Amino acid sequence: MAELAPFAPKRAAAQTRNGNGKYRNAGKKPRGSCQALGLNEQLRGPDHTLVGNDHANLGRLYYAMGNLPAACGEFNKALAIYTGNVKRKRLPKKHPYIAEVLGWLKKADCGKSR
Repeated sequence: MAELAPFAPKRAAAQTRNGNGKYRNAGKKPRGSCQALGLNEQLRGPDHTLVGNDHANLGRLYYAMGNLPAACGEFNKALAIYTGNVKRKRLPKKHPYIAEVLGWLKKADCGKSR
């Protein structure tokens, strides 16, 4: 496992929040999470279920940072990967990953125009 140490993800955003409940680094791109996503895409391929999980995790981070358009984009990417895996019979239609990302899409009002 020592060979993977240089690729360990760094913290993507400050852990403390400002008075509005948003992360202090809300305007910054979550570099560590993006690096982890890129590595996972290279290792597993862009359509792997765990890459979908990375997109969902990044979407939750963007949501917590207050960047709803970016969050919606990541949630939609995750959903596309999950539904693709359902078509390829790698996931069941009612998999919890799908239900969770649909819940986040609703929570972030991703279907509504801004």
